[in-house]
Amino acid sequence: MIRKEPSFVINEHGFVDSSSYTSGGAVAWKDIQHIFMYELMGQKMIGVKLQDEKAFLERHNGMKRKLMTANSHMVDATISIAQSSITLPIDQLYLMMMNHWQHGKDSKIHVLNLRKS
Repeated sequence: MIRKEPSFVINEHGFVDSSSYTSGGAVAWKDIQHIFMYELMGQKMIGVKLQDEKAFLERHNGMKRKLMTANSHMVDATISIAQSSITLPIDQLYLMMMNHWQHGKDSKIHVLNLRKS
């Protein structure tokens, strides 16, 4: 199935992750506690730990919430973004996210179509 919306959008307010079934959706920079890189089963990933994980998970329902909860127990990341779900090198996305998170004054909007075809 081809999706028309971008799989990942970064702006001055936060990001919108639509890169996978367990993607987090909209997340504000102010709600992020920590962003880090890690590797799981040979795949590079970006982990995002939120200030209020419980409130975030309550926004989701059913199987998606269960999968996100299981993931957060494995790697202590509320949201995980896998290299396999985007086309931009994960290191580049990580640097962009860190820049915006740490310097939230950048008003440019980056729309990244990172979904693999």
